Amino acid sequence: MLALLIIVWIIPATAADIQNIWFSKWDIFEALPLGPNVSKGELVAILPPDHCCEYLITQYFTRLSPLFHILHGPTFQKQYNAFNLLNIQVTMPADVNDIDIHEDAILPPSSQPTQMSMMRFKIQLFQLSSKICRHLSSESRLDEAALNTYDTEIANEQQQWDAVFLLDGLPSVLDTSSYAHWCILQLYAHQLYLLLHRPFCKSRGPCFQPTSRAKCISSGAALLGIPSPILRSPSSAPLPLARLRHDQFLCDPRRNGTSLMPPG
Repeated sequence: MLALLIIVWIIPATAADIQNIWFSKWDIFEALPLGPNVSKGELVAILPPDHCCEYLITQYFTRLSPLFHILHGPTFQKQYNAFNLLNIQVTMPADVNDIDIHEDAILPPSSQPTQMSMMRFKIQLFQLSSKICRHLSSESRLDEAALNTYDTEIANEQQQWDAVFLLDGLPSVLDTSSYAHWCILQLYAHQLYLLLHRPFCKSRGPCFQPTSRAKCISSGAALLGIPSPILRSPSSAPLPLARLRHDQFLCDPRRNGTSLMPPG
């Protein structure tokens, strides 16, 4: 994938600004050692910004591919999308409250959970979801070792949520918004469990695992049952409940077979 991107990159473009970017990189290519010593990180570091890559790719398939066809367009597009998804660089926000941020320093969090705890957990879960979805679309989707690895990663995320949003393993009666956040994250987690274990839960399938069937049953029940306690609670705040209903709809496995992460 990296080799294909670099091939596309070194093709001359018509726009002057893109050409300037291209010529400014030649010194890097000349100094870069060729062979097995070149790491993936080095190659990624010299790629231009995403919008430049997309422009150059368009120019290649529009102008040169019809004359010198060496790349299969749909395959390249699929690999390029997967490459961008796995190389998203996210700077995690500080796990603090607004009042903890000053011009000259960021103080330790004044309370837990903080105003950014939910956002941090959603970023982590999105990254894990991306890895799992890419695995499920690959030829190794029936690998039992990968199944166990990703199952453990989801469980580790759930343990972090319990530690931050619950009090001794139970919802806090003084902080219903934390329980709403915990429920929303659990909806994501159990949909990932369903996606991950679904290929192994068919009794007549070649890779049937009784534990996967049990996991699909328990996660399916959890998706239907997790919101019930908070929806019955008269003390719950209106905003978290509205968001919970919205996320429950998006995460309903009956809608489709993919992981849906709501924006923001």
